[in-house]
Amino acid sequence: MNPVPEIRRERVLIPPELSSKEIQEQYGLPSARAYVARKKGFFVRNYSRKQVIIGPENFDPSISYSTAKRVFWKNFAWNAVATKKSFSSL
Repeated sequence: MNPVPEIRRERVLIPPELSSKEIQEQYGLPSARAYVARKKGFFVRNYSRKQVIIGPENFDPSISYSTAKRVFWKNFAWNAVATKKSFSSL
């Protein structure tokens, strides 16, 4: 059983005869977003929500931590506080 529901994005086509107010009420969009959706003819549901969910059974710590270590050293190798170098060299 998946404890976190999976979030999927989907393209929702808007009928051209609907007004912005009707789109707003029917799909629950803010007014500015409903206007843009009417002009484009569609909107993407769940666009701003994270789509990839990694369950605990698929988590491999060795891969994840090695990647995090590489990113950390690439971004913070210059910082003495982050790398715990002595302050006498500053």
